Amino acid sequence: MTILHWFLLLPVGWGVLIVCKPQVHWRLRSWRSRGPKTDHPGDTWLLMHRLGAAVTVIVALVLWATLWESAPDGGSSTDLADVSEESSDGPEPRPENHTLTTTWGEAGRISGYTVDAEDRLTVHVSLGSCAFLHLVRAVEGADRVVLAGGASTGESFCEEDPDGSLREVVTLDRPLGDREVVDFDDKVVPLCEERC
Repeated sequence: MTILHWFLLLPVGWGVLIVCKPQVHWRLRSWRSRGPKTDHPGDTWLLMHRLGAAVTVIVALVLWATLWESAPDGGSSTDLADVSEESSDGPEPRPENHTLTTTWGEAGRISGYTVDAEDRLTVHVSLGSCAFLHLVRAVEGADRVVLAGGASTGESFCEEDPDGSLREVVTLDRPLGDREVVDFDDKVVPLCEERC
């Protein structure tokens, strides 16, 4: 526990006292306004100070819990040594995210598309080595449809070896009609006649 945790105990203790016995607060403040009609606090005064104290307690406890979770553990030096021996290989690299376009990139490319129905396209994607496809979607405009593809590359995906071209079905909000199909870089995506 840090000094800040101990410091937060003061408003919690004071708030609990005022919630239970708000007359204590009245007695400590009443010297300012002693008079014949101010010997006892009114019900509204008591209620407002109880509510204020309850809010103070809640805020202090939330701060305390937040600080408690973010406080570093006081682990022993042997625990730290064990961790450093286990992770001597270094941290596993994080996958890199890539946007797929019709131009070949590290993660692959969008090879083309076929029209399955008026409002449904099959997007053909060729992935690079150590790549994983996680997103293919269509962003529709009045005169064109933009195919957006996302893939990640990393060593953890090297075990998965996709067979050739992957296909993802994309449903449009309205029929394709004569709208142009382009990629994220505004290049035309080829329509596959027989094969992509």
